[in-house]
Amino acid sequence: MGYRETFANINLDAIKHNIQLIGAKSNKTVFAVVKANAYGHGIIEISKYLEKIGIAYLCVSSLDEAVLLRNNGITSPILILGYVNPIFIKENLQHNITYSVISLEWFHQLISLDIDLSAIKLHIKLDTGMNRLGIKNISELEEIIKISSDFNIKYEGIFSHYHSSEDLQHNYSNKQFKIFEELVKFSHINLSCIFLRNADS
Repeated sequence: MGYRETFANINLDAIKHNIQLIGAKSNKTVFAVVKANAYGHGIIEISKYLEKIGIAYLCVSSLDEAVLLRNNGITSPILILGYVNPIFIKENLQHNITYSVISLEWFHQLISLDIDLSAIKLHIKLDTGMNRLGIKNISELEEIIKISSDFNIKYEGIFSHYHSSEDLQHNYSNKQFKIFEELVKFSHINLSCIFLRNADS
């Protein structure tokens, strides 16, 4: 039995208002990040509500989170932002999940699988200065694009992650944005989604 009485009261109308406001101000598609149990607010409940109001994409950090949503009836597109062992992609084709190409090594593991690679939904993750996961330079990106063409692999999107978006001077963020622009222009891929994550988590 637990004795903690603290709780978070989530205002769903406020979530809807914020999403609509962001979408209207930016005139862009909103991706909702619900990783880490929707930051402790209930990934299933929040995701069901986001799906109800027509969110374009849900983003999670792991395959476990993505499968949990699918097993609870969530049918919206789901993008996994973090690492997934490519072996598990083959085991979860039925869940229609989108994966991130997070390194050249990961990509080579993916193409070694005995599956129809053209059927896999993918985004390319670029490391523009967060120094975690992501394609780090033009040479890596060039190799991935070339091999992707050989295997008829298509990409839905390309993205990166700000290191310190709260920095009022924006020096590092501006540097990251320039790197991101350079890599996106170099890719010459027809993409439906191009985005920089604004949170520092």
